[in-house]
Amino acid sequence: MQGGRVYKMLVALGILCLAGLLCVQVWWFSAAYNLAERQLTERTTLAMRQIANTVGDLHGDHVPAVIEKNSSNSFQLTYPHGITYERIDSLSRNTFAEYDLSLPFQVVGYNNKQEIMFGNFYKQGATSEADALCLHHGLAKAETEMVNISFPQHTTDVIGGMRIWIFSASAFIVVLALTMGMMVHLSRSKHRAEVRADFISNMTHELQTPIANIAMASEVLKKNRDANSRAQHYVNIISSENLRLKAHIDQVLQTAMLEKGELAMSRQEININEIVREITEVFNERIAVRGGRLSVDIGAVRPVVFADVLHLKNILYNLLDNAEKYSPGSPDITVSTADCDEGVVVSVSDKGMGIVKEHQTKIFEKFFRASKGNVHDIKGFGLGLTYVKGIVEAHNGTVRVSSVPGKGSRFDVMLQNCI
Repeated sequence: MQGGRVYKMLVALGILCLAGLLCVQVWWFSAAYNLAERQLTERTTLAMRQIANTVGDLHGDHVPAVIEKNSSNSFQLTYPHGITYERIDSLSRNTFAEYDLSLPFQVVGYNNKQEIMFGNFYKQGATSEADALCLHHGLAKAETEMVNISFPQHTTDVIGGMRIWIFSASAFIVVLALTMGMMVHLSRSKHRAEVRADFISNMTHELQTPIANIAMASEVLKKNRDANSRAQHYVNIISSENLRLKAHIDQVLQTAMLEKGELAMSRQEININEIVREITEVFNERIAVRGGRLSVDIGAVRPVVFADVLHLKNILYNLLDNAEKYSPGSPDITVSTADCDEGVVVSVSDKGMGIVKEHQTKIFEKFFRASKGNVHDIKGFGLGLTYVKGIVEAHNGTVRVSSVPGKGSRFDVMLQNCI
């Protein structure tokens, strides 16, 4: 449960960080837009001042032309001596080209009655070739005291100059959105996995009660039946199959608890050599029935480890069970212990069917079971090695596999020793 809370906190922190990055991105884009707009406004203002100064010098009397800024994209030029459209057209084109202003602009001339005399929209900016639109013939050469020059697409041009920034910002936002979506999806997937694990845990707990009752009933029947009776044979079958069912359910339950981080560990100093001897004695008869051989090589001089004895036995039981099941014919299995730099190694090797290379990285995955073709010849849930890997890692150990198809497999479990 503690791990679940930590995961939720990490997800929440990750989402907050992504939201913070998004806010920073919005602020950065806003600052970049304001900077670009300010720079463009300054350039247009400087260009208009130069036009006003040039107009003021036309008659040689240095009467200044007045330039007024109506808005960020509109300027009004007033000159008492008057100016023709041809002159303002030439000045605006040359000046805007000098200041590298390529945005479209509009020129409108007014008479003293505030009536429009001429006008022109320069769609291609300083390079436009369209003639002025005049209200009456010849007004293009007439002088006017008031000219309005505006830039209708001022905002559009600012945004157009930020294409690279807009693209990078958009890509960043898309990546943030996808990352946030993935985090939410992972959070939901983890929740579903937790619900599934809870269901499995509850189901296996419920199944343990009838299994315990069956075991108790079979023991009673064994004690009260004639050993030679036919019923005794079926009682033995019930007892054996009940034990096998209990082992499967325990394995499912332990794997579910391991995933949730709720598997209880009672660690103590254990002699790994003694555990190997105990478990191999249990398997000796099982291997002998199939005409096989189980060899034990105790070589560890420093065999004491700090571990949970029950789970340690289960690890060895699972490895021996797999070695026996995946050994066609007469099994030939060897269990050995040896010292290593990190601690002690317990190895279980067989001369069975082996594992193909592409499956060796998957055998520790939950529910994965190696098979021949499309047929699973070996019964099981595919949880044994998942459990082994989880328990070994919970003890800060490692498990490795080496295998050659047709020649057998070897599993090495390394555990840290106490000395």
